[in-house]
Amino acid sequence: MAFESGKLGKVTVGVTDIDITGWTLDFEAESLDTTSTGDAGYASSIMGVESARGTFTANWDSAAQATDNPPDLTPGATPAKVRLYIGDPANANFFDLTSVMILGCSMSSGVRGLVSYTCNFEATGAWVYPT
Repeated sequence: MAFESGKLGKVTVGVTDIDITGWTLDFEAESLDTTSTGDAGYASSIMGVESARGTFTANWDSAAQATDNPPDLTPGATPAKVRLYIGDPANANFFDLTSVMILGCSMSSGVRGLVSYTCNFEATGAWVYPT
């Protein structure tokens, strides 16, 4: 088995690399019900539309703010692509989302911690799974 550590993972938004503290990606396909009386009491379905949504979290960098353009992580922004790297970026193992929409970002600030943000996005086109 070849396990990966997330300690070197990163996110690239357009052409901007973002040092992250973590990311998530949920991808799924709709199940379209095709059940009829001819199915002998069993459910049947076909695959519908595929979708993907995710988040990434990073520490706020005052020298390269997330709301700068690039990367323009503001609600409604549509960066050219987002890459979510698995493990060491040198291995070129990543999810490649060719078209996304930024849904929003939430900020977090605590007295005994760094200011951070979590960005929510949705794929608006095809994506490529890691190889």
